[in-house]
Amino acid sequence: MEALEIAIAPSGFASESDQLVDLSGSEFDDQSLVALFHRIANKERVTHLRLVQCEHLSGSFLAQLAPLFPALMSLDIRKNTQLQERYFSHLSHITNLEELKLSGCTQITDHALIHLASLSGLKHLDLVNCANITDFGIAQLINLTRLEQLFLGGCSNLGNDALSIIGTFTQLRDLRLVKCTKINGQGIAHLGQLKNLMAFNLGFCSNLDNVALHTLGTLPNLKELRLQGCISLTDQGVSHVQERHR
Repeated sequence: MEALEIAIAPSGFASESDQLVDLSGSEFDDQSLVALFHRIANKERVTHLRLVQCEHLSGSFLAQLAPLFPALMSLDIRKNTQLQERYFSHLSHITNLEELKLSGCTQITDHALIHLASLSGLKHLDLVNCANITDFGIAQLINLTRLEQLFLGGCSNLGNDALSIIGTFTQLRDLRLVKCTKINGQGIAHLGQLKNLMAFNLGFCSNLDNVALHTLGTLPNLKELRLQGCISLTDQGVSHVQERHR
């Protein structure tokens, strides 16, 4: 069987050497997807793999990613609601992984995050709308100290204990907690050491009060702060943050 020259193209990311395979929206099941992987020429060059909304995938294909794509740095498997968490353990073998996108995988729970605990090289983690995740799940990520971008919008079961863990990720530049309605000012106080944080989205966190804004005012590199729908904040509190960042 001949190798395929399929869908390997510049990824559009930072490095010219980055190469992308994008099979998003395909109808492959796990077995046929792996068969296709084997036929891709120059697999060792692939750094980014995108499989968004492939509704027939259960996740067994994850076992083949490390041996077939040794240079893989980015895995985008958003909106795959049939993925089974028991296969997430295979992710730990992708030693170069820096970016993992799981938003819209609404079925995943804290158990999936246990399998992510060893991915110490991750810089970008997207768990948007994974609403079954709790503070316990975030606690499993404590060793992911190289994270620079963490997206948790719509993870509505997260509370202040999760923020105590997030506050140790001192390399964070972009943090998104949209609609995390259980967090409040006491939780935000845990984030005072995020001195590299440049963008913070707290939209529709309805329990935030002015206490939270005092902590945000101490973050020296904060350039973008989104507070839309935070109905418990006052104009005086917002003005305090604006004064600190002028």
